[in-house]
Amino acid sequence: MTERKELFTGFIAKRQRQKVYHKNSEFYQQINYKLVVKSCEEELTVFAYANMLTKPIFSTIEQGTYLAKKYLFTVKKRK
Repeated sequence: MTERKELFTGFIAKRQRQKVYHKNSEFYQQINYKLVVKSCEEELTVFAYANMLTKPIFSTIEQGTYLAKKYLFTVKKRK
């Protein structure tokens, strides 16, 4: 099965800090953010992990300085 990637332009409407507790996960005990990203057409839930983003982008999400800014997301569905 091929991985589906899509581009999505939108703004971060909601942010929730989470920690991974599932011991079999490759992200075990890592902090991530559950983001609700909105565009004109739809709303998408995206999980942002520190090891999958550049440091400046992850810092922007951590600090909450993303308000009133649009971002271009590359979204990849994971198993």
